[in-house]
Amino acid sequence: MRNEIATFLNERIEAGDFPSAVFLVAEKGEIVVHEALGYAVVEPERIEAKKDTIYDLASLTKPLVTGLLFARLVEQQVVGLDDPIGRWVSEFDNRALQPSIADLACHVSGLPAWITLYYLTESPYEVRQPIASLLGEPESRCFTAISITSFSEPSST
Repeated sequence: MRNEIATFLNERIEAGDFPSAVFLVAEKGEIVVHEALGYAVVEPERIEAKKDTIYDLASLTKPLVTGLLFARLVEQQVVGLDDPIGRWVSEFDNRALQPSIADLACHVSGLPAWITLYYLTESPYEVRQPIASLLGEPESRCFTAISITSFSEPSST
């Protein structure tokens, strides 16, 4: 297993897809493989990646972490995909159109793709109302094919 992962990652590093990678495989709570490959920094000097190299995921952090945490909440049945957003965010509660959690996850809630919230509010704690006021009619609906614990047929939301 170690050789397969290391070979694949080294091929991608050599192809220029990314400069380095750190991978860890654990089984039953025990680390089986943990390795660092390539260079964490290539300019102005080369610094090898180490097992404890910290990577800046920049704009990937929000969707990756939010997606994982959201999937856990769905799996634990804390949040339902068909829950209206007003159940969780009070500013949306009195809206005629109630996008669901699935609508938000599929980017079909009717909200614009980009909102300059720093122009609309003085504080990050005041952003909910301006967002709710921008809510329009969704253009389309997505099919929910998310099942954390088992496979299932897609169902229309």
